Amino acid sequence: MNIRYMSKDKFASCEKVTSKVIKSYAQEEMLNAIFEGKKLAELRGDIDSDGYYCITLIVDGGWCKRSYGHGYNASSGVSVLIGMSTSKIVFIGIRNKVCLICSAIANRQMERKDHVCWKNWSGPSTAMESDAVVEGLLYLENVHHIRCTRLVGDGDADTIAKCKERVPYGGRILKIECANHAVRRYDRAIQKLQGNTSRFSGQTGIKARKLLKQKMMKLIIGARNVIKVNAINHHNQPAKEKN
Repeated sequence: MNIRYMSKDKFASCEKVTSKVIKSYAQEEMLNAIFEGKKLAELRGDIDSDGYYCITLIVDGGWCKRSYGHGYNASSGVSVLIGMSTSKIVFIGIRNKVCLICSAIANRQMERKDHVCWKNWSGPSTAMESDAVVEGLLYLENVHHIRCTRLVGDGDADTIAKCKERVPYGGRILKIECANHAVRRYDRAIQKLQGNTSRFSGQTGIKARKLLKQKMMKLIIGARNVIKVNAINHHNQPAKEKN
């Protein structure tokens, strides 16, 4: 099509410049979100006996490739902490097990040179999320005088266990499971039950599995409604909890 395109060096140069701008802007926005969260906590009176602002955080993570329930060996992962009251990101934690330039130098595919090495993790991929979350909680406490009293996330028990182990006030953090993850797990459990031909065999079993299949959507909708009715109001922060 005779369309000109950037050279490799030009692209790398533009990428370097834009990454600095994006990083600077992201840090500024996260600081604004932190200050906004502190202000809202103060207005609600959510300050504990030690003088720390108490907030609810949503945690979510992702890897550079999907695991589909197995094969947790991604080389990169990211976790974000989002303020519940602001719906804004207050922390981003990134873990990389590989630096492509370091790998190329080690494999003698490239001459040794000064570069920005992005490798910052040598542990298992499954521990990336919990480590980044702990880093975020410690950062908020030590730098911004904020404590997370409620942590909303998936059903990963390792994350809250690491928080209780490594965060000074970890014993006070209440883990709340995200409704989407809870309903998704409930859906998978029902589908597994519906397909269990060894447990539900014979004519009676066939009828039971057929009925379950027909009612599956109603059960899932019902589960979500139950969660909604019994959900904890995130505005009622447990700021006065004892250690």
